[in-house]
Amino acid sequence: MVFNPSMAQIVRSFDRFPTTTPKSRLDIKQGFLLGVDLHILMNKNNSRSMPTVSDHSRIAESAPQFQHNIDRMRRAHAWVERSEKKGTEDIERFMFLWVAFNAAYGDESALRDFVDNPDKKKSESDRFLRFLRSIVEQDESGSLQRIVWKEFSGPIRVLLNNHYVFLPFWKSVWESRPNNDWKQRFGNEKNRVQKALSNQDTFTVLSIVFHRLYVLRNQIFHGGATWPSGFGRDQIRDGSRIMASLIPAIIDIMQRDISRDQDSETWGKVAYPRINAEPE
Repeated sequence: MVFNPSMAQIVRSFDRFPTTTPKSRLDIKQGFLLGVDLHILMNKNNSRSMPTVSDHSRIAESAPQFQHNIDRMRRAHAWVERSEKKGTEDIERFMFLWVAFNAAYGDESALRDFVDNPDKKKSESDRFLRFLRSIVEQDESGSLQRIVWKEFSGPIRVLLNNHYVFLPFWKSVWESRPNNDWKQRFGNEKNRVQKALSNQDTFTVLSIVFHRLYVLRNQIFHGGATWPSGFGRDQIRDGSRIMASLIPAIIDIMQRDISRDQDSETWGKVAYPRINAEPE
């Protein structure tokens, strides 16, 4: 029997992380290997064989929740770290942090729904808002509320007063006969934020902030902004600062939950699981 080196690397990876539940590392390793079809590890000629698509599918399906949580956190942390490198431009920082956010909230069930049920698929904002609600519920220390209160007089307030990241404004622009209905909705949303702040309703404030950030994300990722200068620099600057405060805090909340239970299913399975171990 000849071990596929990449599979050996996957098995060894379990030893690099502490076990915080009664399940031992050995049990996890054995449980993972039992879910892998033996012909991936050997063939009748005792030589390494090329895994098929079905082999990869079985590997992904048999990966424990523990591994999904490790991969999710590792990816999110990696993009945050990249955003913090000296010399990173505001627009670059925003992009890196949005990818980190996507790594944190993206899951397999959402991707399946997007691909398999195109007529019933939920919007991307629906998915990250559901994620944000879970994050706020898990935030026992109130770190997000403190950030909202600290940042509101600065970048958050400025962003919320900027109609160029307000979707109804752009819908009005796109219409063949523009109207000014967006102004009323813009004012109503400002009032909604003020009410949420007075009620310490962190989720409502964050949901509105992230809707604005999502408009900014689309402007950048779909070529609606000019680098390194041009219109929209103010919202890119403010969006980058807001993300730099919120995303690390969100990831820390997730990490605390996973530290309590490495098999926590709160965050689901990653949409793109590792099929083979990455090079060491």
